[in-house]
Amino acid sequence: MTGVEIAVGATHLPVELTTTEAASFLGRSVRTVCAQCQQGLLPTMPGRQNKSSYRVPTARLLEMLGIAFEIVPVGGSGSPEPGAPPRAGWPYEEEP
Repeated sequence: MTGVEIAVGATHLPVELTTTEAASFLGRSVRTVCAQCQQGLLPTMPGRQNKSSYRVPTARLLEMLGIAFEIVPVGGSGSPEPGAPPRAGWPYEEEP
């Protein structure tokens, strides 16, 4: 498996969102999303570069909003076996 992404119905999202992507997803301005990240109202990942550049973990954001999602493999031969239950929630563990 080369990676995973977050599936919300037929929509697939990256594992982490930029502030611009999060603003678009939430229907808010980038300035508002940055302010909410600074205030700790939105989850962020460590390693931000400056005050206007945050990385928002998609699964934690969806969980916080109460939106059901699945973590699905992408690329390579990492497709799930037919009938296998989807992995969902945060945090998830990789299978060995």
